[in-house]
Amino acid sequence: MKKLISLSMVILTVVTISFYFKEHKEEINNKNLKLADARLSMAKIEKDIESRINYILEDINTKHKIPTIKELNDLVKSIEVVRAYGKDISEETKINLLKIVKKLTDNNFKDKKVLKDIEDIATTSQQLTA
Repeated sequence: MKKLISLSMVILTVVTISFYFKEHKEEINNKNLKLADARLSMAKIEKDIESRINYILEDINTKHKIPTIKELNDLVKSIEVVRAYGKDISEETKINLLKIVKKLTDNNFKDKKVLKDIEDIATTSQQLTA
């Protein structure tokens, strides 16, 4: 009888532990999925930033169309979002931002603040904190 009670206690303990680890595994998987989704979203934002910069440069160079202040402010905000997550924009993107600032400065763009914001982004690196 003692052996039967001991065996049932061991089985109960094993079952309890396995359920605990099963729940924990699902929690880890959910966190990994959320992290993967966040990385995918960040990659999409980075690609969107690059395409908007290329679009603005193309408009300035070929169509002689000056971007609106709102377009530029939205671009700055998008870059700030990427940097808030600890990533920085590529060197090529920074160079293209400086090209935008130069072209707009040459065209006497009205809003100097947004130009300064873009220039600051292009000339500073994201400082990662530990």
